[in-house]
Amino acid sequence: MKYNGNQKNIKIYIDKEGFSAITCPECNFVKRADISKFKGISKPLKVKCKCGVNFTCTIEFRQFFRKASKLAGEFTVVGKRSIVRILIEDVSQQGLGFSLIEPCEIALDDLLDVTFTLDNRHRTVIRKRVIIRSIREKFIGCEYTEKSGYDKELRFYLMP
Repeated sequence: MKYNGNQKNIKIYIDKEGFSAITCPECNFVKRADISKFKGISKPLKVKCKCGVNFTCTIEFRQFFRKASKLAGEFTVVGKRSIVRILIEDVSQQGLGFSLIEPCEIALDDLLDVTFTLDNRHRTVIRKRVIIRSIREKFIGCEYTEKSGYDKELRFYLMP
């Protein structure tokens, strides 16, 4: 397949040292490049491969891959009893983002106990305590309170 320039923008991830592996969509040549100097730039970068193909890359500065999803879930605010239904929209090893299905009163730094079921073969139930880090209308961004970094089921689910 020839790369025609009309394909979707390529997303690249930066590692702890500020480098990223950029793969050419035409020849699959991989170049490890220092991307840290582009932090704060939100528009796509124009890249030219040694094979002559031009393409664009969007840099994702998140430490962990965030998987888009549409998973039914629910939460309770720690210390309260009411259950609020939500739609999990993205999941990573460090946090998750969800949309509210019904109105509720929550605020930054609230602790929530979130439960959702993965859409994997085993329908794995995930239970996490999270802290709210961002609120944008109905979209809530959260970070897991447990920093172990290892959740076998979730890690397997997030594998590309």
